[in-house]
Amino acid sequence: MLLTPVVILWKTAMRIIGTVLMLGLLPSFAVWGEDTPVNVFASGSSIFMVRAQYPGGRVNYGSAILVQPGKFVTNCHVTRQAQRIVVVRGSAAWSVESQTPDIEHDLCILAVRDAVGEVPGFVKPGELKVGEKVYALGYGGFGHLTLSDGAVVALHPYDGAKVIQTSASFTFGESGGGLFDGRGRLVGIITFKTLAGGEYHFALPVEWVQALLARSGNKTAAIAPETGKAFWERPSEAQPKFMQAATLEAEKDWGALLKFAKGWIEVDATNAGAWIAKSEALHYLNHETEAASAFDEAVRLDSSYAQNEYTFEHTRHDLNERVTVQNLGASYSQSQ
Repeated sequence: MLLTPVVILWKTAMRIIGTVLMLGLLPSFAVWGEDTPVNVFASGSSIFMVRAQYPGGRVNYGSAILVQPGKFVTNCHVTRQAQRIVVVRGSAAWSVESQTPDIEHDLCILAVRDAVGEVPGFVKPGELKVGEKVYALGYGGFGHLTLSDGAVVALHPYDGAKVIQTSASFTFGESGGGLFDGRGRLVGIITFKTLAGGEYHFALPVEWVQALLARSGNKTAAIAPETGKAFWERPSEAQPKFMQAATLEAEKDWGALLKFAKGWIEVDATNAGAWIAKSEALHYLNHETEAASAFDEAVRLDSSYAQNEYTFEHTRHDLNERVTVQNLGASYSQSQ
C-alpha cells in the first residue's frame, strides 16, 4: 500500500516516541495533543508489547502493563496458547518465565525478570465515574505505542467489579494495554469491542487484576497452552446482559432492546445499566416521557449517570451499518 506523507511522518514520530519511552522520558505534547495530562504521557513507560509464539510458528501480538516489579498483566486471549512469550519495548526484549491465568476474566499475569519500567498507581474502587475522561494506551497500528482519549460511557457491574465501557478507541494489537484516568492511574485493561466500533469499547476492572496478582504470589510454572474462553467470548445468549444489550444498541434494534431491558429489570431492578437500556430504547421509539422516567431511575441508582444530559442525540449512535455477528455467535471482537 502506498503511504501518504502524513502516514510516513506519523510512523517516524511513533518510532521516536517508542525510543523516548524506553529511556523513561516523556514524549512531546505536540504528538498527542496539548491537552493530554502529563501523567498520561508518563503512563507510557508502563506499557510493553507482547509477542506470543504459538504452536506451528504463528505469532500473536498484544500489549501488557507492568503492574508489580517483575510482573505484567495482559489478556489471556493474547497468550493462552503460547509456547513462548516475550515482552518488548523498543530494542529491548525480556522472556516471560511463567504465566498465571484467569481465563474466565481474560487476564494473565506474566512473570519477567529485570524488565525496566514504571508501575502505575491503580484507581480506587468507586472513584471512576460515568462521563470521566480516560485514555487508552497500547501497541496498535504500526506496532508503536498509541494513545486515544474518550470518556467512560458506562460502568457495568459484573462478577464483583465493574466492566468499563468507553468511547476511547483501541484497535488490533492493543489488547492488554491500559486505560488510564487524567492522573495517570490505571483504571482498566483494554480488551474487546463491538465490531461496529463507536462507544462500544470495553476494559476489564483493576479489581480483577489485583485479585489475580494476590493469587499468583511467587508461583513459577512453565509456559504451556491454556484452554477455555473468556466471559465475553461466549455465545451471545450466554454473555452478560450488558453485552447483549450493547449488541442490540449497536444494531439499533430498539424494539428488541426494549423487550430485553424490561426482562433485565425484572430480574435485576437495581442495575442502572438496565434502566439506561430501557430509556434509550424508549427514546428511539419516540416515547419520551417514559424514556425520561427510566433515565431518572438510572440516575437514582447510580448518580454518576447524571453527568450525561438526558439526550441521546449525540455521537453514541452514529453507526452506519449493522454489526456483523461472528466469534461464536457474538458481536464482539478482541482488540489484538
